Amino acid sequence: MPTRNARFEFRIWGSDLSELTKQLERCAELVRSTSSETYFLSGTTDRCNAKVRDDVLDIKMLVEEYQGLERWHAALKVSFPVPAKAITGNLFPELNLAPPPLHRTSYRLDQLIDEVIRPNPDLAIADITKVRFRCSFANCLAEFAQVFLNAEEHQTIALESTDPIKLLSWIKEFGLTDVENLNYVRYLKRVLGLYSE
Repeated sequence: MPTRNARFEFRIWGSDLSELTKQLERCAELVRSTSSETYFLSGTTDRCNAKVRDDVLDIKMLVEEYQGLERWHAALKVSFPVPAKAITGNLFPELNLAPPPLHRTSYRLDQLIDEVIRPNPDLAIADITKVRFRCSFANCLAEFAQVFLNAEEHQTIALESTDPIKLLSWIKEFGLTDVENLNYVRYLKRVLGLYSE
């Protein structure tokens, strides 16, 4: 079950979101950060967001949907080297896959990718760089990000809140009522041509 502070999320993508970004800037000052991240994409589910950032395996699960919003719950955060039991007991079950036999007690990131992820035909890897600009206002978090995948730039804006009614009101305020809510997992799989929806 989701914790009380798990946020509902709404995310859109586009080639040029500058006008909407200006609306965000009028609400609050945007704070910049940069990260390199590796996503593990499963062919059997879109409900698991499993990624590596800052040498930490971070897993979130989609646990609730409400009027087009998605609520994600933090399922695991563990630093590398990752214990084998976290791979077999958390990562693979959350990716909706049977865990493979493991021959180490813990795995560095390169070992996890080369020995566990790449050999599995139901898994794909997406290496991306994010340049994020974040702010908060009126019980809502907002983010504009430039996402670089295979040397191509993609732009995304996300709105998040623990209050779905408040979030829906901001979506309406920004004129996004008829825009598709598309999370990172589904978007990356779509761009890479993985697994028809």
